[in-house]
Amino acid sequence: MSDTMMKTIQSNTMRRPAWLLPTPARRDDYAEDARVRRLLLKLMRG
Repeated sequence: MSDTMMKTIQSNTMRRPAWLLPTPARRDDYAEDARVRRLLLKLMRG
C-alpha cells in the first residue's frame, strides 16, 4: 500500500464502521485482514 493510501485510511478511521476496525483478536487473523484490505481497496477505487 502506498503512503498516501495509508494516510487516507488512518484519517478515515473515526468514520469507518466499527466492524472494519481491527480488534486484538482479528489483528492476528491474516485472512480476515487481507479480506478487509481488499474491500477497502474496492471502495477506494469505486
